[in-house]
Amino acid sequence: MNSKQVVQCIWVVLMSVVFPCVLSQTCDALLSDDNHCSCDLKDASGTSQGLVTLQYLDRTPPLVDKVAGKADPNHLYSYNPCTPFTQPPGDGCQNKAACQFVPSTSASYSTGTQESVLYKMSGSNVQFEYSDTEQQTLRTTRVTLICDKSAVPARINVRGEEETQYYYIDITTACACPDVCKDGPPVGPVKEGLSTGSILCIIFFVVLIVYLIIGALVNKYVRSKEGAEIVPNSGFWSDLPYLIKDGFLFAISPCKKKQAYDQI
Repeated sequence: MNSKQVVQCIWVVLMSVVFPCVLSQTCDALLSDDNHCSCDLKDASGTSQGLVTLQYLDRTPPLVDKVAGKADPNHLYSYNPCTPFTQPPGDGCQNKAACQFVPSTSASYSTGTQESVLYKMSGSNVQFEYSDTEQQTLRTTRVTLICDKSAVPARINVRGEEETQYYYIDITTACACPDVCKDGPPVGPVKEGLSTGSILCIIFFVVLIVYLIIGALVNKYVRSKEGAEIVPNSGFWSDLPYLIKDGFLFAISPCKKKQAYDQI
């Protein structure tokens, strides 16, 4: 297999295996989760990556307690992840997960119940989606959990009604990171160790540097080479940009063929 074929194979692996795996994460409900505020994050193969939970952010009064939305500051929002809450005024917010309040009219509306929760992905983030229907109007609250192991305590961003009848809250917390809060809430920022990817990158660059140094010394003092020829396998390195280009064109070639067929 020549260098061009090697680069093409690498592109095929990235496009067909790595990228789909990142995009295919799911967070599944727990059979034993009666409070509807935890899920099991899984990769594309269905392998568990760990527990994502808001269990330790549950509050009385609620976690979000009548906070003005950034998109609509004239409305106030309340939210509690696990335990239903009731807040006046009006009858619209009794035993709910999320509510909207309109101070100017003293009205309150349910924007979701714990029982309705759906666990979704928003990019690489887990998203809890709640909904409720009142007077034939469906309202939906989407709570996006952003993993940050240093976010102790959690940081909450009430975005409010960015779309008609859709309400958004962002919660940046260590508990959004798989298994960080499996055995209880952290008392401070979680120290992060090196990930597998980081370790592999370090090994790769160390090996690359050692290879270049030893190769250059051998070429200069053993093989008596000069100039650019001192670089080991200099022909490969000079061709590498073109090989990467060929690999990219090879990876997208099925798309070009499809377009050609469509034109025919």
